[in-house]
Amino acid sequence: MLRAFGVLSASRPLYAGSTGAVAGAIPLAEIQAYCSLFQVSDVEDFIHLIRAMDDAYLTRVAEQRREQHPRESVSHDRP
Repeated sequence: MLRAFGVLSASRPLYAGSTGAVAGAIPLAEIQAYCSLFQVSDVEDFIHLIRAMDDAYLTRVAEQRREQHPRESVSHDRP
């Protein structure tokens, strides 16, 4: 699962923030493509787990960004 998350993380969009690039959520289309390419048997469970890992990652990145730039408002809402 960690390998899949690593592969999928490379496909996350980056957005311009006031202090640099801000990571966005891994697009669902990328997760679905991964499932198809690697013949994931339980797609629903896989998506749920990747989303949970991604949410935890984005939460931690936002916390680190707030610590480094306390005056900037940071969020990681999914588009």
